Amino acid sequence: MNSRLKRAFHRAAAVLLLLCLGVGVLLSPADGALSAPSPSAAAAVDPGAGWRFDEASPLAETAEEGYSYAGENDRWGMFFNYETGAVLIAEKDGGPVWRSTPERYDEDEELANSVKMTYDSQLLMKYADQSANIYELSSHAYSVRQDGFRAEPIRGGVRAVYTFPKQGITIPVEYVLTEDGLSARVPLAEITEADDRYQLTGFSLLPYFGAGGREDEGYLVVPDGSGALIEFNNGKAAYGDYSQYLYGRDTAVEQKAAGGSEETALLPVYGVRNGDASMLAVIRSGASRSIINAKVSSAKNAFNTVYSEFVYRDSTMASFNDKAWNKKEVRVFEEDPPALEEYAVTYCLLDSGGTYVDMARRYREYLLEEGALTPAVQPGDYPLCVNLYGSVVAMKHILGFPVDAETPLTTYEDARGILESLREAGVEDMTLKYSAWLNGGPEGAIPIDARPSGVLGGRKGLAALADYMAQAGIDSYGDVNLTDMYKSRLGYLKSFDSAKMLNQSPAVQYSYKRSTGQQDEEAAAWNLLNPLKVASAAQKAAEKLKGSGLTGAAADTLCRKLYSSFNEEGMDRVSAERLWAQSLEALRSAGDGLLCDAPNAYALPYATFVSSLPAQSSGYAVEDASIPFYQIVLHGVLPYSMPSANQTSDHRVAVLRALETGSSLQYTWIARNIDKVRDTSLNVLYSADAADWLDAAADAYGEIRGFMEQVADQGIANHEILRKDLVRTTYDNGMWVLVNYTDEAVRVEDVTVEARGYVFSGPDA
Repeated sequence: MNSRLKRAFHRAAAVLLLLCLGVGVLLSPADGALSAPSPSAAAAVDPGAGWRFDEASPLAETAEEGYSYAGENDRWGMFFNYETGAVLIAEKDGGPVWRSTPERYDEDEELANSVKMTYDSQLLMKYADQSANIYELSSHAYSVRQDGFRAEPIRGGVRAVYTFPKQGITIPVEYVLTEDGLSARVPLAEITEADDRYQLTGFSLLPYFGAGGREDEGYLVVPDGSGALIEFNNGKAAYGDYSQYLYGRDTAVEQKAAGGSEETALLPVYGVRNGDASMLAVIRSGASRSIINAKVSSAKNAFNTVYSEFVYRDSTMASFNDKAWNKKEVRVFEEDPPALEEYAVTYCLLDSGGTYVDMARRYREYLLEEGALTPAVQPGDYPLCVNLYGSVVAMKHILGFPVDAETPLTTYEDARGILESLREAGVEDMTLKYSAWLNGGPEGAIPIDARPSGVLGGRKGLAALADYMAQAGIDSYGDVNLTDMYKSRLGYLKSFDSAKMLNQSPAVQYSYKRSTGQQDEEAAAWNLLNPLKVASAAQKAAEKLKGSGLTGAAADTLCRKLYSSFNEEGMDRVSAERLWAQSLEALRSAGDGLLCDAPNAYALPYATFVSSLPAQSSGYAVEDASIPFYQIVLHGVLPYSMPSANQTSDHRVAVLRALETGSSLQYTWIARNIDKVRDTSLNVLYSADAADWLDAAADAYGEIRGFMEQVADQGIANHEILRKDLVRTTYDNGMWVLVNYTDEAVRVEDVTVEARGYVFSGPDA
């Protein structure tokens, strides 16, 4: 059958299917051909006014073998394979063609057919059997080839339904052409599970969309920390695939050991550049239950690809004793699927030649369009971020008896002294973040009364500090921890109001030893407050904070820690995210702004300052380079600082990193009792004596301030890795900085960059 006859066959089949389903179809008066599909009631993405379905369009005659014309807009044409479910998006001016199934995917004779069928799959489904074993199946092998696949036109594209007959699981997916390229969504309420022996645990959408082969040049972009690149065919497959939970692992899921020093995947995005073609994928709905996966080619895998996975039912291992008191472990699953309408990913297909910089800038546009970013940067705005810790719970001897008591580390008077010293040293623009400043210290009860600590100077001491900062023009934010219960108080009891793990025990959290990564049994443990209680606690705390005199609140845990509660009155992370949004909004209303520490994307709509933004990725073995993706998204829109320079292994490198990423320098300090923190929850502050760092901080700030002020309100136009440890960052106003991390001077384009140094353009160059 030739391609034209095939297209006619598929059009006729589509019409017949729609008529059988009782869906209205518009027919051309001339030949009865499908003129335009009817709208889908479930479609959540509007294809836009530019979308049309016109059989007379010249584009309809360009469909490749096996594909049917599915519609077009001013830029893109969409084609669909009704036999396999494959999707193809073609740029109408002859630009890149984007495929859900790689070209010539089945030509490698050394690969097993089961592997090749995975490449022709638009869905990977995970399920659990009665023994709680989890398996992954490809849609081509276990749905299409088992007569479980059907598809129909909808407004803007195609609805595909994948049924896995043996498991009795059915998953619908809607593909819609948009102005950006393609949107894929799964209406979660329409997923069905017909066999009680099998439970759906997750699925991956379009796992090979835009994938690059062994001969292709390009890279994958993953949201690890600041962002990371994985080069095509980098020979690192033996190190394992990249796989990272968005927003970190659910902290209500039991953890046996610390996760190491890994950064968190903070943004619900990923991307690919394949030759001159580039694409940014944005998870529009369901990010809090997503995993980003990436893999490179190997002897057993022909392609380099990155994609998202949705966790439909989470699980963990629970321990119990059998009748003989032998310890056993069994996997426990969430009982109900998430309370979410859809899982949706938008694929933004960028102009030819696009890079990771273009991906980041497109995501910034997306956030601004959605109202998820509010510009808060003023020209010349470049503050030094000072993070002070007020107190800690440490051992004291009272009447000869050891007692744990709140111990001052930086009193309100100490804080003023530190700020005054910095101003005398020439640092006039500062932002203060005050941690552990409330009564009880970092191990107190949920601070709904927002009462200043008595050992730090009480209300009068804080008022005096606030007056000084207001006169000096210093923005100040007091951190409020509304998720971690170290102690009970009226209305927030550890025994009743804790979030629950999957085994229904309280979600107890532990500190871990830096040397071994194992649980520190001597350190204080804490419970997570049930998400249902968090929003009301935030509202109460916000009311009390309004009279503090500080610029606003900081919300470290709410911005970077999202968790479920697995009990009958609890909720999954999707529901918790909604409550976190209410909580952040309440805290922001308490003052003139909200400081967010290394925030997950859901916190960005409420942030006016971002602190401790990761300046690097985790450095997983499969990765090839860190990139300032997150910084490119924010620069010129929201002010942000990097992690504290005095808590890195090399202060000079931290200064260079601030230049590369456009970050404010940040320092974390205490003013007294440095000997008291060693065996406490704040033992990481062992190098944080302010007296040791004031001069170095002022010098570093003064060294780069002139350049940074000139680009403060500018977007990052380009970031280039010229060679290993040599980078250049360029801004929208044309100014640039070359940074050399090596121990030797480097000559670049008639410019010499000294060892561990930099060269920047502009009036102060």
